Amino acid sequence: MSERPRRILLVGATGLVGRAVIARGRTLPGLALMALARRAVPLGRGGHVQMLLAPPGSWGDAIARMHPDAVICALGTTTAVSGKEGLRAVDVELVLEVAIAARRAGARQVVLVS
Repeated sequence: MSERPRRILLVGATGLVGRAVIARGRTLPGLALMALARRAVPLGRGGHVQMLLAPPGSWGDAIARMHPDAVICALGTTTAVSGKEGLRAVDVELVLEVAIAARRAGARQVVLVS
């Protein structure tokens, strides 16, 4: 009997790092890659990624439903795109909310790419 795949949740799938994680991770054996994003992510051919689209305000509930074993958080923005307040809202507050939700959902590891 084989072990169940390790459930890895990627948050921040639309950026450069997120797309690289999807490209590499979706074909790795023993891994069930899931992604949580606010907008659609173009996926290449092959492999499988479970994608959930939701507004950031509901990500805590979404993470709880996904029950990840580990989370890769690749969220980020710039002051040019979001302004100083927007940068803090994403790069600090939303990242912290994701980490707290991951812990509550039973994730054993959270990896932050900053």
